[in-house]
Amino acid sequence: MRYLQIMCFSVLLACMSCNEETENIHLSNTVENDIVNIIASKNTSGIVTNIPIVLQPQEVHNMMYMTSFLIGRTLIENEDAREYFYRLYTGKSLKVSLRTLLENNRNAFEIAFKQQYGNYNRGTDPEGEPTHPISSPEPDPLERGYDVLNDYSLYYYYIHNSYDWEVYIPNKLILYNYSSFTNYLNDKDRIINLWTLSTNLYDDGVSLTSSNGVFIPSNFNYLQELTTSLILTLRNSTD
Repeated sequence: MRYLQIMCFSVLLACMSCNEETENIHLSNTVENDIVNIIASKNTSGIVTNIPIVLQPQEVHNMMYMTSFLIGRTLIENEDAREYFYRLYTGKSLKVSLRTLLENNRNAFEIAFKQQYGNYNRGTDPEGEPTHPISSPEPDPLERGYDVLNDYSLYYYYIHNSYDWEVYIPNKLILYNYSSFTNYLNDKDRIINLWTLSTNLYDDGVSLTSSNGVFIPSNFNYLQELTTSLILTLRNSTD
């Protein structure tokens, strides 16, 4: 009889433990499931309609840096993307909204950009240790991070709803010395990507080539570079 009582007590404890564990798992998954459901609930244009996540200022800066970097890599590595990009800038305009570049209609630039984004998405399993997208001069004034990249739908939401960013090309006439964007890269093999969250010319930037990239040095000469290399500045809209 005593053995039976002990067995019953043990079973009761096990059941209580299982119930507690199940409830903890349920609670821990609640926030994650809510975010997944929110991302899944999109309007007809495919844009996430409600996001419970607010990025901190440094995260916004890192997202702007990574966006600028990915624009540069997209243009360097994909001919269809850069020719689509080139056509958008024909005429008098020196700037194009990032929303236009990333329209959800599967244009050549958006397709290639999304593929580049996937290379650095923190949800992507890297082979070995993840590496920083480009090298950094020492000492670099800002802490770099690209872990702000998450699900592309979430990123797409930020770009279309939270931030009004544009790609400004102050010296786009350099391209007009060539019959195509591709011919420019064949000759120069360099794009300078700057970004700014203020009204300054730029907060920081990277210099990208087909083989590598580096952060611009502290003695970067903006006016001189305007005459030699194509400069793209990702910035808040000035409209």
